[in-house]
Amino acid sequence: MRVRMIIAALLTALALVGARPFGGVTFGADIPRLAGVVTDQAGVIGDQKAEVERALDDVLKRQGVQVFVLFVRTTGDRTVTEFVDETAKENSLGADDALVLVAVDDRTDAIWVSNALSITDSEINGIIAGTLEPGLRSGDFAGAMINTANGAYRRSRAIRCATRRASPTVSCPRTRKTTSTSPPGP
Repeated sequence: MRVRMIIAALLTALALVGARPFGGVTFGADIPRLAGVVTDQAGVIGDQKAEVERALDDVLKRQGVQVFVLFVRTTGDRTVTEFVDETAKENSLGADDALVLVAVDDRTDAIWVSNALSITDSEINGIIAGTLEPGLRSGDFAGAMINTANGAYRRSRAIRCATRRASPTVSCPRTRKTTSTSPPGP
């Protein structure tokens, strides 16, 4: 009887300090289930959600890549890259998927891209630094997502055209060799 009381007291004390004796490490923020292509747990895009969804749908139709967007307040004790990786895994994102994560209060962001998609870390960093973060800094969260989706589409389209692996849905600009009939300058 005395042993049971001691164990109960220990478990109560552990619960009070937030430890999980049988559950492993406790993190501050749970990994969310995505609620469609746009999940805004931070409430930052408001009535522009449909506009963001249209831009993401456009990328899916033109490029065949399903982009998901997730806004959270914080990633808790996880780094933003740990959080985005775990979110992609928990939500079973696949070969043609990408996930853009913004942790608003932490002021961090990350993009997860399937290994099956032909985009380099350097290109992802270019999208983050050149498109995503400037939009976030301005406070236009919806615009940042729309421009990021469009920028990723343009970049991946250029990559496919440059490597001549363009799909039938990707129209690559044709280059034409021109010759001048005017005489060379003086």
